[in-house]
Amino acid sequence: MSFPAYPQYKDSGIDGIGQIPSEWEVARMDSRCETSRELLQPQSFNDQQVFHYSIPVIQENGDGAVEDGAEISSGKLEVVKPCVLVSKLNPRKETICRAYPQSITTLASSEMVPLYPRDAEIGFIEYITRSTPFKTRLMSMVESATKSHQRVNPEAIHKARWAFPSLEEQRAIAAFLERETAKIDAAVAAQERLIALLAEKRAATISHAVTKGLDPDAPMKDSGIEWLGQIPAHWEAKRLRFLCKIETGDGDTQDAVEDGEYPFFVRSPNIETINRYSFDCEAVMTSGDGAGVGKIYHHFAGKFTAHQRVYVFHGFDGIRPRLVYHYFKSYFARVTLQGTAKSTVESLRRPLLADFWVVVPAVSEQKAVLEYCDGIDQKYDAAIGRCQDGIRLLKERRAALISAAVTGKIDVRGEVDAQEQEAA
Repeated sequence: MSFPAYPQYKDSGIDGIGQIPSEWEVARMDSRCETSRELLQPQSFNDQQVFHYSIPVIQENGDGAVEDGAEISSGKLEVVKPCVLVSKLNPRKETICRAYPQSITTLASSEMVPLYPRDAEIGFIEYITRSTPFKTRLMSMVESATKSHQRVNPEAIHKARWAFPSLEEQRAIAAFLERETAKIDAAVAAQERLIALLAEKRAATISHAVTKGLDPDAPMKDSGIEWLGQIPAHWEAKRLRFLCKIETGDGDTQDAVEDGEYPFFVRSPNIETINRYSFDCEAVMTSGDGAGVGKIYHHFAGKFTAHQRVYVFHGFDGIRPRLVYHYFKSYFARVTLQGTAKSTVESLRRPLLADFWVVVPAVSEQKAVLEYCDGIDQKYDAAIGRCQDGIRLLKERRAALISAAVTGKIDVRGEVDAQEQEAA
């Protein structure tokens, strides 16, 4: 869908925004919003109270559930009236939210910069802070050299110059963006659900292949392992320690170098590089602790280095390493993590790994099973990749739409009027 431009434009004098509608006014953010941190009151609370924590503080409800991936702030400040909260930490992550403290106590991380609209619409302020030009400006003003802990001075947010239409028009733009971004978000959510279903289907298909084989008429026997059930009568179940060597790497994350000569497998899906190697073999690897436990697996043949908390399985005897890779992805997490120190940091201990049961297909069938599993992987990777491309395009459209609306590159007033007439 295309949208019309405004009838007349003028130069905003603001880098990254350029031309703005002739009736819009350029002003600093703190001329339209209160920015005093005194409006965030330091508080102490007991563990029995129920809170809504504004991102990026951990979020928990009455039964103690914690949001995955949330960050724990060193300070908690109570939000006393509606505002937009913008994180001064790592602006590239776009950690922004609207806070409406009403029936529930709302706490904000001390890393959040509050913007209390005074002569502005709260939704319009939020979409400004989510726009690409605003985020780009903050990223250019970070004061830390380390990528993971970049901070921007709150004054860069307070004093940011922007173009503001009338309050009525701000409300119209915010309403338009609420409606359109909701549509895009729904489409993204649908693609994400499809990805989850595809991943589930892939896992089930490969799980069946590596434990039941490809011949539906093959005689079966009880494996003697409760979670494994029956396996082909001519296959075996062996503990991992009888199939390979189990070691850990000797590298640290800081050892990684850009464009290094050898792969460096760390505790994340990303493969770093390094200028030395500790292994020269075909191996399967998995993270030994942290958030990657049970989620990250690698298969590689050649010279490489691994992190000191990455387990390296190599020297396989009687089974193809890549079959173990497929088997791990299917069964490792759901079986092994039941015995980890999950109440603190998820971690894997060597004895627990050594005792892990692996189904070993007959040597004469391993090639066919492996080729089948690789084919399933490729098929579902392609399907998931198409979904991920769709999500990327949807998010790009969302970002472009927000930026165009809050900088006046498109005139959405007619869209809002048409929507209101339709609703009436």
